[in-house]
Amino acid sequence: MKKRVTVIYLEMCKRAHLRRKAAPTGVKVQVVKVGEPSPTLNQYFFRTVGLPWRWISRLNWTYKEWQSYLQRPELHTYMGLVNGTPFGYYELEQSTEEDSVQIVFFGLVDEFTGRGLGGHLLSRATSHAWDLGAKRVWLHTCTLDHPAALDNYKSRGFTEYKRESVTEEIPNQKDSMWLTPRFMESYRRHSRKS
Repeated sequence: MKKRVTVIYLEMCKRAHLRRKAAPTGVKVQVVKVGEPSPTLNQYFFRTVGLPWRWISRLNWTYKEWQSYLQRPELHTYMGLVNGTPFGYYELEQSTEEDSVQIVFFGLVDEFTGRGLGGHLLSRATSHAWDLGAKRVWLHTCTLDHPAALDNYKSRGFTEYKRESVTEEIPNQKDSMWLTPRFMESYRRHSRKS
């Protein structure tokens, strides 16, 4: 099925523009850099975080493709833990040509949304991007993303610099990859909110 999607590009050009959000009180939150490239871990986060939002770009990647992608020195993966349980992740990619860092993927496992963790994790992602020596941190989102995503980016200090409308091929949700009980429950819950 083809669908028109609006892609929104955001950037932060000075570290001082970052408006940090603290971790929620009463829980132990850690953000840990993944020290060894793990195709299985990144694939898990990509599928678990992304399927409710129709992240499809890497669904068919092989282990070798994930390995090639993750072994590049400019790619950094971090995961968030709340009380020892993984709740989300982000990937940062440095570009030496542009002196920029892109937040390539960012998101939370569905059952951890709405608990104040997203703002804190994005604060940490942005701070880590600046720590890599960026002169600009950027990302993009789209109208298929979580309803709170764009507000979170803007609340942390990102500003929109471009929008474009594209046609995306969205898989039929009757395909087997979409029919896991967790995905279907998450999709139903978010469809009712829209």
